Amino acid sequence: MMPLIGFFEVLIWILTIGEIMKNLSNPVCYLAYAGGFAMGNYVGF
Repeated sequence: MMPLIGFFEVLIWILTIGEIMKNLSNPVCYLAYAGGFAMGNYVGF
């Protein structure tokens, strides 16, 4: 089960970084990524 969770975690990370790289001039992308990361830590994933 844990390898499957790790697979999706990395997949989401790669997709997110790709979107940030496409929108480097948009600071909202940075805030959205940081907020999502913080919420994931808060929820416990």
